[in-house]
Amino acid sequence: MDKLFGGPGAGQEALRASILQAEIMQEFFHKMANTCGKKCVPSAHNADLSVGEATCIDRCTGKYMHGQQLVGEAVQKFEADMQRQQQAQQQLGGGPR
Repeated sequence: MDKLFGGPGAGQEALRASILQAEIMQEFFHKMANTCGKKCVPSAHNADLSVGEATCIDRCTGKYMHGQQLVGEAVQKFEADMQRQQQAQQQLGGGPR
């Protein structure tokens, strides 16, 4: 089966990458829930959320996810720019020494 995924150990690498991704998503959700919960639900005086609290959480989570998306896009752009710069340096013969 490893042959399908690029040779010995490739399956293990894919599994580790999946586990890491799940841990990152879990941490993101935990931070978002904490941040929005503290902001929108000042005290746990009732088992149910009020309409205002629910609306606040909805808006907060939307903004939090949008902010994370923007950060991710900026990081991807930065990494792509750095890779292009490195390729340009290598083509000019000025690679790292």
